[in-house]
Amino acid sequence: MTTTIRTIGILFIVAGLVILVAPESVFSFLDWETRPAQFFAAALRVGLGVLILVAASSTRYRNGMRVLGSFAVLSGLAYAVMPNAGWTDLMRWLNEEGQDLYRFGGAAGGVLAGVFLIQASKPERLTIQRGLPTP
Repeated sequence: MTTTIRTIGILFIVAGLVILVAPESVFSFLDWETRPAQFFAAALRVGLGVLILVAASSTRYRNGMRVLGSFAVLSGLAYAVMPNAGWTDLMRWLNEEGQDLYRFGGAAGGVLAGVFLIQASKPERLTIQRGLPTP
């Protein structure tokens, strides 16, 4: 499971860098203003969130993983229940006026979440206890 989490972390970093370099490419990938795109974004977030929640117990930072997974699931559910008109307005605003916020937030969020996932998926450190030699 940690390999899966590490792979997701790498994908988050790549997505963050793509958003930083060419944010318009994400918007040209799909017509984000449609209802199916809204449900795709919601399903993607919920799916990744559930995967992170399931894997949380096998990682170094269980509580942090649970927070990240819960946030992803809740934001995905919010996307799913959002009226399509509100979703369309949000996508238009991000595409037209919120480019800088989208670029910075998407890049920083993607890279930070990716680095956290990779770090959390590493095996726990073994601690060596040093004691006095016994006679």
